[in-house]
Amino acid sequence: MSQIYLRPNGVGDYSQLSPVGDSPGWKCVDEVTADEGVTRIQSNAVVLGSYGEDLYTVTSPSAIPDGATINWVYMLARMLKTFDGPIGQYEIKENSLITRVTPTLTTSWANYSTTWSTRPSGGAWTKADLSSIQIGCRGNRNITGVHIRITQLFLLVDYTELTRKKSIFMLNPGLGFSN
Repeated sequence: MSQIYLRPNGVGDYSQLSPVGDSPGWKCVDEVTADEGVTRIQSNAVVLGSYGEDLYTVTSPSAIPDGATINWVYMLARMLKTFDGPIGQYEIKENSLITRVTPTLTTSWANYSTTWSTRPSGGAWTKADLSSIQIGCRGNRNITGVHIRITQLFLLVDYTELTRKKSIFMLNPGLGFSN
């Protein structure tokens, strides 16, 4: 089995959360090692009582060999809430279906994750699915100054390469080829 990370690399279908420390928002959550909020996206500009959402394209899965079996897709979101009340979600969009996960957030940075062995819309994962996937977050703001923050997002894809049977041909003098 092999693994590859897919990290945010562009603006996706939604861009409603506020970037802090860099811009656009995907640059705030793409780091390999979480920077604990130095760069982040947050829901502070969302209208009170409503949700804001960001989706991002991800790096290419081209390193996955053609014919490989995708065993699972793991998503990590490093998030916090600034005070009790707001609801934060991380999400994955594949084939026009957005699947949201609603963790119980704390006021300290924490990792929240989910592993999908099959696509949320059903069926096995394919390399083509991963080529068009988007990941992101959604959050609300219920009172002034209370919101969610996200500092890191990524996918980790586990796959098994297609094994090919190798044939060994040997030359037998006077007899021709044999295997």
